[in-house]
Amino acid sequence: MDVIGDYLMKKILLALLLAAPLFANASSLVFHAAGDNFAIAGYDVAPNTTGARNVGQFGYFTIEGEGGGTFSATFLGQESGFSNVYTQNIFSADYQIMDESTLGSTVSTTNLKQFGFATNGEDGLTSMFSNGDIATSVLGFALLKKFNTTTGELDNHTTLGDFDFLVGFNDYFKGDADYDDYVVGLKYRPSSVPVPAALPLMASALGLFGFGASRKRT
Repeated sequence: MDVIGDYLMKKILLALLLAAPLFANASSLVFHAAGDNFAIAGYDVAPNTTGARNVGQFGYFTIEGEGGGTFSATFLGQESGFSNVYTQNIFSADYQIMDESTLGSTVSTTNLKQFGFATNGEDGLTSMFSNGDIATSVLGFALLKKFNTTTGELDNHTTLGDFDFLVGFNDYFKGDADYDDYVVGLKYRPSSVPVPAALPLMASALGLFGFGASRKRT
């Protein structure tokens, strides 16, 4: 490789090294499992928009990386005699979905602090389960899973669209552990990633590389 070609190649490699961390830091929603999968019996969320779910897993969610983004939850259905509610940034009515809401109702926020579920029990008490709490009994919420028997992968498809995660709430009634008392689909979309400062450097290097190649052909 001649001197000019060697210089241009080094310039391109430097630009790639500078750009890689910036792309890697785009934010994402991450589920942190707290224990192994457990079997779910009696999952029959109605109206059934999610298909059968046979596995659950306790844990919590965090948003990791830089740049921010939009977190949204969509109401997929419920199967409960109690009054349940989903809420984001708790105590703000602007980010709540009641269980009598229209299927597909969605709340979004770009500044997520927490999310959770609440239910009014027969004794009048209100139980709240927020993201970050690791449930260890049938009371709480869990990540819902359905293993595709053909591909062996998780299937998060529903009749209301595809989601990053499906989360099911098991409410105040402890007589079951079906996690279909209130079900939401979660999505997280990072903000548009700004053009890294390294890209102009890469573009100039590629332009010079092309110019050098054209000179060789003349």
